[in-house]
Amino acid sequence: MGFWDFMTQTMGLLGRVSRVDNKERKFGSAQTYLIFKVEHDGESVDGFGVGEQEILMATDKEMQEMRERAQANPEDVAAFLNDNKARDKIGDL
Repeated sequence: MGFWDFMTQTMGLLGRVSRVDNKERKFGSAQTYLIFKVEHDGESVDGFGVGEQEILMATDKEMQEMRERAQANPEDVAAFLNDNKARDKIGDL
C-alpha cells in the first residue's frame, strides 16, 4: 500500500497538527515537518487495528497534496462526514 492510500485510510479523526524541526536534516530534506496523531477508525491498515493510534509526519508539500485531494473529491469528504460515527467524533466542519 502506498503512502497516500495509507493516509487516506487513516485520517479518520480530527486531530491537532503541529510543526517539528527535522533534527538530523539531510541535504535537500525539509527543515520542518507537520506532525499529527491519528487513530485508526475502520479496517486494519498496514498492521494497525481499529482504535490503535500512531504518529504521522508530512512535509508542507504532502499536506498541500492532501488538501488538493480533498478539494478534488468533495463527494468522498461528504460521504465521510455524513457517516454517523465520523460525525459523532469530529462534529460539524
